[in-house]
Amino acid sequence: MPADARPQSLYFYIGGYGGPCHELRLDGDVLIYHGSPRLGAIDTPQLQPERLTPSPRKWANFLAHVATADVRGWDREYANRLGICDGTYWRLELHTGQFDIRCRGDNAYPPDAAWNRLLRGLYNLTGHRIR
Repeated sequence: MPADARPQSLYFYIGGYGGPCHELRLDGDVLIYHGSPRLGAIDTPQLQPERLTPSPRKWANFLAHVATADVRGWDREYANRLGICDGTYWRLELHTGQFDIRCRGDNAYPPDAAWNRLLRGLYNLTGHRIR
């Protein structure tokens, strides 16, 4: 796989109180996916991580989604302004040869179209609906 076809590193997590949680971590050439129908169940023995090896085409598609979502223009943090303590937390760390992104949110997100574009890219990369 060409070095520029996949990021140098990728970490994504989203999870919330009483809801599903998803975690993605790039380990060398392997993308490790953990998914759980509810927060806190991600470490249960029956939910073993899935090891994925996306093709260069899938990586290129994902990075195209990242570009069209203008992830590089996202705020570093999307703060919870409603004071809700048991909502959804998310974090994205993405490092390529061209840019580094670190952003997160707590019951707050980038604009809907951009956020949905990122989630669509993650779906295309993993085959898992991440919400």
